Amino acid sequence: MQIEKNIPVPPAGRSKIEIINEMEIGDSVLCETYEQAMSLRDALRYRGLKYTTRKMDGNGWRVWRLE
Repeated sequence: MQIEKNIPVPPAGRSKIEIINEMEIGDSVLCETYEQAMSLRDALRYRGLKYTTRKMDGNGWRVWRLE
């Protein structure tokens, strides 16, 4: 292992909570990976919101907020 100095931290993307707060009923999010979709799904579930998830034809996974 080697210590490296002066490596900039890449900017953070939008958090799941920010996305969920902006979602309205019927809105969906396209996730690139299964893991991203399951993470978003779990965050919706934790907040007591209903959702559904579907695999898209070769284009990742989509998560809808149902209520």
